[in-house]
Amino acid sequence: MIFKLCILSLVFASAFAGFCVDLWRAEELTRETGRCLVKNNVTRAVVEMSDEKAKINSNFIKSYVDLLAVGIKDIDASIIVLDRLNPEQVCNNVAANLPAFFTGIVWLNVLKGDALWTDSIENRMSYLEGLVNACSKFNIRTGISTSPDDWESTMGDVSATSTSLTKLPLWYDDNHSNNQDFHDYNTFGGWNTPAMKEFQIDQFLCDMYISGYNHF
Repeated sequence: MIFKLCILSLVFASAFAGFCVDLWRAEELTRETGRCLVKNNVTRAVVEMSDEKAKINSNFIKSYVDLLAVGIKDIDASIIVLDRLNPEQVCNNVAANLPAFFTGIVWLNVLKGDALWTDSIENRMSYLEGLVNACSKFNIRTGISTSPDDWESTMGDVSATSTSLTKLPLWYDDNHSNNQDFHDYNTFGGWNTPAMKEFQIDQFLCDMYISGYNHF
């Protein structure tokens, strides 16, 4: 969802009903830009916590506090799944960098790419389930963030229905639809119902780069 070239938005965000923005690093976020987001009907935000190099976003807590201050109270985090990392250590690092009053979801971003996955397809589902279980020990609520292409390229034809993963909320990428609804959702991976959908990517709003607009 986040490795795309920036393009200018052709649709004004104010045309949408309340929606969620996906903030890549959130380095440009200030109280002023946060108030601008609210004026443009943003009611929820996902802030990236760690990237494809497992680097923790040191701005996360500041971004969280700034969003709360302007009235955006529904705030999640996201991390990119890397199967070379120890699940317990990953979740410990996440917990250590979440504010004590964090109540959102930590989305586990399942992306395709040889640099992200070292184990065989057969073992990747087990790793992901182990990561979810490890985070639950730190009282971290998790969800799965992926697209049909990323999921199938990463997990093959393995369905999450054979695990507890389909009990988790699904945030899926369908940025070709441009529709702020779930009407075009086609079941994949074992999830019958999604929780959130990215329907536009690479936008500029309030002088900020927004990785995606999301319906929930």
